[in-house]
Amino acid sequence: MGCIIIAALLGMPRIAILVLVMHGWLSRAFEHGLWPMIGFFLAPWTILAYALAMNNIGPAGQVTTAGWALTALAFAVDMGLVGGGARARRKRK
Repeated sequence: MGCIIIAALLGMPRIAILVLVMHGWLSRAFEHGLWPMIGFFLAPWTILAYALAMNNIGPAGQVTTAGWALTALAFAVDMGLVGGGARARRKRK
């Protein structure tokens, strides 16, 4: 049962990306569909944070510092998930 919950939690950003694609929210943040597709597989939290930052554009049509900080934090989370999986794989051997 615990594995199902963990799999669901790790899959949530990907489900959110699919929902946002259906509603056209990602198309406002990205000109092409290539970056969201790459992000879907490699860095889903980063894609979600960047889309949030781009859709909440601050004054003068620029992304705010808080938006960039959120994107950097999401990137760190994505890289931590990748590194944590590699570390766990090495421990099992």
